[in-house]
Amino acid sequence: MAASNYTQTNHPSPTFVESAGGILFNPTTREICLLHHRARAQHLLPKGRRNVGESRARAAVREVQEETGVPCRLMRVDMRSRAPSVEEDEVGRGEYVGDVARWHEGVAGEPFSMTWRELGDAVGGGVGGGDGAGGEGGGVKLIWWFVLEVVEEGGGRGGGDDVVSHMGEEQFGVEWVGYEAAAEKLTFLQDREILAMAVEIVEETQKRRRRG
Repeated sequence: MAASNYTQTNHPSPTFVESAGGILFNPTTREICLLHHRARAQHLLPKGRRNVGESRARAAVREVQEETGVPCRLMRVDMRSRAPSVEEDEVGRGEYVGDVARWHEGVAGEPFSMTWRELGDAVGGGVGGGDGAGGEGGGVKLIWWFVLEVVEEGGGRGGGDDVVSHMGEEQFGVEWVGYEAAAEKLTFLQDREILAMAVEIVEETQKRRRRG
């Protein structure tokens, strides 16, 4: 029996958990929404576990709204991805579409980054615990990251006092912070790296719109 040419491991469903989160932008004020975990005195990015049957993008929107209390939606951005577009797949049906990163314009619902987190050995025998607790079941966690933007009650873009907030989760405070200040406030280096990727995508999208 032939072995794969690639290094790989298989993870049955009880040994992995998926989370989804988002960088929530207010493009009008150039601010980002951060969570302040009061008990831990940590500044974090909103995220949480995906439900059974739920898309990753939908999970990101739901979790960000639940934790922050701020209505939001997936932002349309220009970004590079190795995933082929629907048009490429249709035109090249039956032919190999190159596995290379290419620009996609105005896409929403595509993850711009994925975090792979080793959870260590199992404690208690099952995957559980809140997302912030790291899980009780050991194994691995995959965290999918999306770019989101605030919306007004009527569905338009919000800005400043126009943003309609609802009650978020009580353990969190919500802070709107400028791009640069947000990077300095985040507690964990990995979150700062995720934030930097998202800001780069949003700013590049805005530049391309102005040029176009």
